[in-house]
Amino acid sequence: MLTPNHACLGKGGGTSRKQFEGEVLELDRNAHPPLENLPEEHARFTLVASLLAAHFIMEAAGTVTRKRLDIFLEFFELESTELAEIVESTGWKRVDGSNTRQLLEELLTRRCTEWANIHCVVILRAAFLLALTEHEAEIPEAVRPALIELAGWCDLNKAEAAAVYESILETARKELGQKE
Repeated sequence: MLTPNHACLGKGGGTSRKQFEGEVLELDRNAHPPLENLPEEHARFTLVASLLAAHFIMEAAGTVTRKRLDIFLEFFELESTELAEIVESTGWKRVDGSNTRQLLEELLTRRCTEWANIHCVVILRAAFLLALTEHEAEIPEAVRPALIELAGWCDLNKAEAAAVYESILETARKELGQKE
């Protein structure tokens, strides 16, 4: 339990800084225990939003061919049947008059705005890393406006989006360095 810190009262002695910080962190852990798994509705939202976001970024670079779709499925570790179920349940038209942009924008800006901001790093990470994977660790110029637009739909300004993308890139570089 926290004890009075005599130093803040102008007196010597009392609790050490290290002990005080430890007690505060313990109180924080008790008040806000780590979340092991997302609630089901949040997990579903992040999956659908991540899929739409990544596909939206792929579309910004050109037509999503069968070969590119295979990269998409492999990246998300999805079977074609799993993607088909998501496509059907969301009304997503991936080809021939794609509505990816409209569905994604509606999901992030009108239906689930708070969740879009809460889970923005997960959503942006999926889209950004897939773009890096597909384009050999380089983001094509054609994709950059779509990434900025996507970040805006998650209610991030340009500086926040840049910070998120830089953090994702730094983490990806570290992960790639560990694999090599």
